Amino acid sequence: MRLSTLFSLANLPIPDFDREIDSITAQAQSAGEHSLFFCLRGAKTDGHLFAREASLRGAVVVCETPCGVPDEIIVNDTHEAYALLCAALYENPQQSIRLFAVTGTNGKTSVATTVYEILRKSGISAGLFATTGARWGTKEAALSLTTPQPFDFYRILSEMKEDGVTHVVMEASSHALDQKRLFGLQFSVAVFTNLTQDHFDYHENMVQYFCAKKKLFSMAEQAVICVDDPYGKELSESLTIPVKTVSRTGSPADYRIVSCQNDSRGVTFHVIDNAQTEHELHFGIIGDFSAENALCAVLVCTAAGISFEQAAALLQTIDTIPGRCEQIKNRLGITVLCDYAHTPDGIRNVIAAARTVTQKQLILVFGCGGDRDKTKRPLMGEAACDADFVVITSDNPRHEPPGHIMREIIQGMRPDVCYLALRDRAAAIRYALCRATPGDTVVIAGKGHEKAQDIAGKRFCFDERKLIRHLLRVMEENQHC
Repeated sequence: MRLSTLFSLANLPIPDFDREIDSITAQAQSAGEHSLFFCLRGAKTDGHLFAREASLRGAVVVCETPCGVPDEIIVNDTHEAYALLCAALYENPQQSIRLFAVTGTNGKTSVATTVYEILRKSGISAGLFATTGARWGTKEAALSLTTPQPFDFYRILSEMKEDGVTHVVMEASSHALDQKRLFGLQFSVAVFTNLTQDHFDYHENMVQYFCAKKKLFSMAEQAVICVDDPYGKELSESLTIPVKTVSRTGSPADYRIVSCQNDSRGVTFHVIDNAQTEHELHFGIIGDFSAENALCAVLVCTAAGISFEQAAALLQTIDTIPGRCEQIKNRLGITVLCDYAHTPDGIRNVIAAARTVTQKQLILVFGCGGDRDKTKRPLMGEAACDADFVVITSDNPRHEPPGHIMREIIQGMRPDVCYLALRDRAAAIRYALCRATPGDTVVIAGKGHEKAQDIAGKRFCFDERKLIRHLLRVMEENQHC
């Protein structure tokens, strides 16, 4: 595409020179003769520092301040221009697709995936962007970020459009919203699940974290908001767009969950709407928080033209979301749950959900990621004390010593709590499973769907669910350990 055409499609001022463009990048090493290089200012570095390298590689440089290189284009905001021009390069596929987005600390993947599944099962051609990857039809694409960078997002969205996708649901992370990766998009519905401590390695405090999340709703036509935490309540009261509110703790709301019954098949719950009509719904994933996630998903689908009753009926057919309170079946009489919980609130929620199906002891295996928010480590240790026995282990230590991370977790634990620290995650999982007896529940938290582990700057294959199934088969063959 010609540079002039590209800027015209993005509704940006057309440069006074022209050139053929076939790629857009924010990485200088990826720049080439027919590429646009964007100088993006980040938390740790400034892309303007790499403008000369990109120019020497033949790229056209887009910057906010002059970099002194040939053929540079100066714009007010490179983040905004980056998003708009990536969309333009793929001929603005978002203009013919209805978009839905979910934000919050916990529950984003569960809500987004449930919306996708209901849409798909209703006959709508749907697509999904989630922490677990992108999916549409029979196709899948791995994502390195929960919310992709604009170039990757529009590349996949364009392919979805070519394949006939008409509705796309996605997770909107606070990082993506802060970095304007979604700039220029319009969402039919935006969902807010909750806000608890996370990402303090990026956001300085809860106020900044909330402000980043709140940006999504300036791009939405309607909202679905859980009002059980003060941030959700504040958000619902500040918006001028139509809002449907949800509560499971008795807070005033348009849709109130008044009872939940959990068993091995999932959660059955009753909802009273603002017309005082009562509905019974069933979702195949245990936990009162799962009921809340499911209700949010149903309300999103009603905005897509599906009746509440049809969406509720299709909800009953969903029994698994990869790595989200996922039950790993076995013949040993123990309940095994694999979950992505990696925040204090997430740990508390999954333990509470597991309690509803636990006859005897609840054993928890978890760790904390390295090079991330260190302040939540003792808080996660404190939350883990709700279990009967805790195995503290490695998660994704990245460049930090696993033992150091584990010690910071232990600092938050009560002295009366029984625990064991094992650095090797596979050994920790094996120990927990072998310790369990019929009637016990083992919760393995932190990695969920992930298939790799980041250790000392290297990425190692580590499919946790596959490992758990293998260990359970061996135990079944040997009648336990």
